[in-house]
Amino acid sequence: MRGHLRKRRTWEYIAELGPRPAQRCEGCGRRHWVEGREKKTCPACGGALRETTERCQRCQAGYPTRKAAQAALTTVLSGLQAGTYAQRTDVTLSEFLLKEWLPAIESTIRSTTHASYATHVKKHILPALGRVKLEKLTPVMVNSLYVQLLNRLLKKDRPAALDCFTPLSFGGRI
Repeated sequence: MRGHLRKRRTWEYIAELGPRPAQRCEGCGRRHWVEGREKKTCPACGGALRETTERCQRCQAGYPTRKAAQAALTTVLSGLQAGTYAQRTDVTLSEFLLKEWLPAIESTIRSTTHASYATHVKKHILPALGRVKLEKLTPVMVNSLYVQLLNRLLKKDRPAALDCFTPLSFGGRI
């Protein structure tokens, strides 16, 4: 694993990610990285795709100093070394859950469980967090979703006679 720095308008790093699976279009020659499912035809021209393994690099520009670019490159290279590096993608939580996670677990669980998971995802998770990019998803967002769902459940199961009381009037207990 290697990398180098370069200065154009700002400093940038170029990290060697190693050989990665790809598909090359036989018509237009474009390369498409295999991320999750393989494509059947070229999205650009509709031509046939052949499987290859190609050299992959990651470039990131916009660092004001050489030192900042070197620190970012070191972080990427250490993540590659430890096996924790995840390449940036623009996948939303909705795309991941519906196109990758649910189909991946379908063969490992009962059909009724899968249907239940799909219903919960579509009814509760996607309206609240569906448009969030996976790399931007934080534990705080997930916890706030849990709080919203819990509040809905408490309001639904709470007797109408208790609506005039606040949690503070019971010493913080409901």
